[in-house]
Amino acid sequence: MAKTNLKTATAKQRILWKIKYFSRGIMGMKNNLVVFLQTIRDKSPNVQFQKLIGSSIPFLNAFVQNQNGDLFSQIHRHPLIQGYSLPYEVGHAKLVHSDWLRSALIRAVCYCSSVEDFNLERIYLELTCLTNGYSLRFVETHVQ
Repeated sequence: MAKTNLKTATAKQRILWKIKYFSRGIMGMKNNLVVFLQTIRDKSPNVQFQKLIGSSIPFLNAFVQNQNGDLFSQIHRHPLIQGYSLPYEVGHAKLVHSDWLRSALIRAVCYCSSVEDFNLERIYLELTCLTNGYSLRFVETHVQ
């Protein structure tokens, strides 16, 4: 079957699977994975996925890494996307950005594997709001 053009594909067709192995010597599991992925390709040819094998991966806005057997994770930002920018909103931008800040902090708690990484992410979010014209009082109120 022909590949679907991403511009015309539905959201369901644009699903991207990234599968990651963190340890070496799992060839049996790797072979099972190859069979599993081929089954998915056969049943759903419009589903796109990418198989990666290594010790680190950016996945769903998280950076996940195996550091000597310990799972390490933090927020991942695509290097081509401009930093310190808020999502574009029309209308009640302050309310929407308030909700965005709250959800970004919750995401940071879930994604960051250390307190230091969380604090760096919190500072990044605070600077993002301050850079975009929000007051220090707004930021402090929503961070607490």
